[in-house]
Amino acid sequence: MQKNEIIEFLSRVSYRMPEITNIFTGVGVVVRVEITGKINNQTAVYCATLRHENTAIAAGLGVGSIAQLLLEDKLKHPGVLPVEAVLPTDLFKQNMQEREIEINSFLRFL
Repeated sequence: MQKNEIIEFLSRVSYRMPEITNIFTGVGVVVRVEITGKINNQTAVYCATLRHENTAIAAGLGVGSIAQLLLEDKLKHPGVLPVEAVLPTDLFKQNMQEREIEINSFLRFL
């Protein structure tokens, strides 16, 4: 994620998602990300899905993990930035795993 417009778009979608999902599923949340790009000049698709039965708990776990990383001095980016710009994917996945939030993902080459 290197384009601020994409980060902003994904942030807004994540923020608005419960308004849509609550109508159909109650208070749960599902977030799916699909990214198409190039790896070693070969087209690849990365897909990840996170699902939790309670949006508030999932959001709280996410915010709590950011707070923990800040307190442990593991995030060292000055200024005000969206979380997507300062939190490396592997560190995010590690924190979600520690909080028993399952993220299913796969990488496919076309």
